[in-house]
Amino acid sequence: MSELLEVLFENISISKVYSVLSSTISNAGEIINIHCTDVSFRFAQNNMISEADIDTFLKLSEGAVMQIKFDFLKIDDLIIPSVLLQLHKYEDKFDIDFNFDEQEMKGVNASAIMKKIHWFVSKIGELYGVEHWYGGMEPASDEATRYFTDNSLGPLL
Repeated sequence: MSELLEVLFENISISKVYSVLSSTISNAGEIINIHCTDVSFRFAQNNMISEADIDTFLKLSEGAVMQIKFDFLKIDDLIIPSVLLQLHKYEDKFDIDFNFDEQEMKGVNASAIMKKIHWFVSKIGELYGVEHWYGGMEPASDEATRYFTDNSLGPLL
């Protein structure tokens, strides 16, 4: 049975959203699909995202979710296939999460994957003053199934 692993940056200030997003996807592969839950939102180009697109999304009057599916995300020497990243806007708060199926990571166990991801997201979280970041089995909001919370290891590591 496959398990989705999820990583989340929580309560990102509006001034840091673009930086956290661009740092997270700096080594991502091609965009397979991109979508916004706000029906009035239009991307400048299909399957591409620009700084202007992000700026427009941040200024939406209502809550929304931008979903970006990448063919892979590279973190250090780890290549994670088929990653779904979501930018959540609710009220004046922003979260970024990404998830993937651990079964697609042939020959690498979940603990090893999440240790590398923890190192990667901790650098981003600290650099941009993100309130919290954590990763675990989906839903990562369940503290009992976390690999890490901020700079601390969780019960699964």
